Amino acid sequence: MVRRMGSSGGGKILRAMVAVFAVVSGMLLAGCGSSGGSSSGGGDTTKPSVILSNPAKDATGVPVATVLSASFSEAMKLSTISDVTLIVTAGSDQVAGKVGFSTASNAATFTPDAPLKYDTTYTVTIKAASVTDMSNNALNANSSAGDYVWSFTTTRSGSVDNSFGGGTGGTGGTGGTGGTGGTGGTGNASAVITPFLNNGSSEARAIAIQPDGMIVAAGSAWNGKDWDFALARYNPDGVLDKNFGKDGIMVLDIGSGRDDIANAVKIDSDSRIVVAGFVSKGPNDNDFAVVRYSSDGRLDNAFGTNGIVITDFSGRNDVIYALAIQPKDKKIVVAGFNSYQGAATVPIFVDVYQDKAVIFGERLTAVDFALARYDESGRLDEDFGDGGTVTTAVGNNASIARAIALQGDDKIVVAGYADNDGKANFALARYNSNGSPDNSFSVDGKVITSVAQGKDNGAMSVAIQSDGKILAAGNVENDYGGTDFSLARYNADGSLDSGFADDGTVITPVPAKGNAVAYAVTIQKDDKILAVGVASNGNDDDFTMVRYRANGSLDNSFGLGGRVITPVRSRTDVAFSVAIQSAPDNKIIMAGRSLRPTGVLYDFALVRYWP
Repeated sequence: MVRRMGSSGGGKILRAMVAVFAVVSGMLLAGCGSSGGSSSGGGDTTKPSVILSNPAKDATGVPVATVLSASFSEAMKLSTISDVTLIVTAGSDQVAGKVGFSTASNAATFTPDAPLKYDTTYTVTIKAASVTDMSNNALNANSSAGDYVWSFTTTRSGSVDNSFGGGTGGTGGTGGTGGTGGTGGTGNASAVITPFLNNGSSEARAIAIQPDGMIVAAGSAWNGKDWDFALARYNPDGVLDKNFGKDGIMVLDIGSGRDDIANAVKIDSDSRIVVAGFVSKGPNDNDFAVVRYSSDGRLDNAFGTNGIVITDFSGRNDVIYALAIQPKDKKIVVAGFNSYQGAATVPIFVDVYQDKAVIFGERLTAVDFALARYDESGRLDEDFGDGGTVTTAVGNNASIARAIALQGDDKIVVAGYADNDGKANFALARYNSNGSPDNSFSVDGKVITSVAQGKDNGAMSVAIQSDGKILAAGNVENDYGGTDFSLARYNADGSLDSGFADDGTVITPVPAKGNAVAYAVTIQKDDKILAVGVASNGNDDDFTMVRYRANGSLDNSFGLGGRVITPVRSRTDVAFSVAIQSAPDNKIIMAGRSLRPTGVLYDFALVRYWP
């Protein structure tokens, strides 16, 4: 039943509502624009205040991509807030930027035209006498000058450490076997540049830090005819160690007229240096090569033959990409691939920055993960796999191991990529300490992960977290003809960790619509994750680093929104490896190659960053 309200009752209710509305309206009008202050003559005379600033007063470690803001206690007259009344300075220099106003938060904003500088104190000044509320009351000041002022200091996390190598670039040493060293160079970053030969290229593929803090970079150098193993050692400050080899560098020609490519380096508990890669015997015919040096750079004659061990699998093409040293018995485990030559070409994820076709060869019809383990003397370990070697087919026909990590329970994790239905995917395999497949990892010891369905993707590096979870990093094809950084994290049983970015995988464009490859990953003591490699904007290739929080989100306190991109000295700079120096500073070093200004030859390049 609907009851209709009579005119008499309705009129009474309406008159009551009007009376209430009038009272409330009067209260609102009386208090409009005030912050609890009293009014005089019905007008607002209370000065507005800044109730919240971002960054906060005297804040430190502020990200360099920060947008500055000041929230007010009441509505402000927008015409009084401009780049004349809100000024940001660094010392005596005024910062260029755009001033705006957010009505949602009642806050003035300042967006710098360029990112703020690292480790710099900035001062924000609001001209209090000129900035007013809607009743023309001037802003409360907090300084003797009659303005509202506060300061903050930006972070240095992710900035280049200009003290590394003296801050002027490294100087080339005297060449070992193969020639004479060149001269160091400088660049946009305070990089340590080490040429091995005046007329030859060199590139650092791996880096390791000795227990005494000395830095060892390993890679290859071109002697005019072929590539040779190359080593450089630096003091902790980045200056070449003149007591190592010849003026800090070593070049080893394993086979005259053959390419010898070093891809990995580790330091054992006796401070001996172990380098691994491959030696070429001819087209599509390479063998595993492992070399051990004493702590002063001499070949260790107690290892293999004059410090060198060559291993030929039953296939044609055998290449080492990674190595690890077991801490308990100092046995050396290496990983890469073993392949056979046939009539067809295997589709495989191509490393566009490798620049050495001999690595992959031609007409490879079967490519498998390949591992070998050596005892301390360099002999193949008979207790590992089949007489010291293991091969594992992962995916369909083609799989390449790019990285290796040892778990605390002595199990061995290998990561790389495998052909899976015509596309390359992340591929991992875990082995027991005797080289047998660990069937507790997935079903058969192998895991294949498509980071992006229908896209090529592959792992280049792997690390074990303190909680035992496995982190793999590499790249994934994007929609713009390039690749992006990609990560995947796995539980101990091989399943993807749903606590890592919801589904266990992360894709990071660096830069947007560009090309980027993550070659190495490491985990800081605070569990933050560092992925390093290269990013290209179409014209230049630069050292690149991205830092993530433990949950897979970008760490916005590092660099620009978690990303650091560093032009070293030219248009082609690629970082292949990363290492973290020990406390108290825990500084980060990236190592790779940098193109000389002549645009023809590469040199070793190292850059150090604040963590």
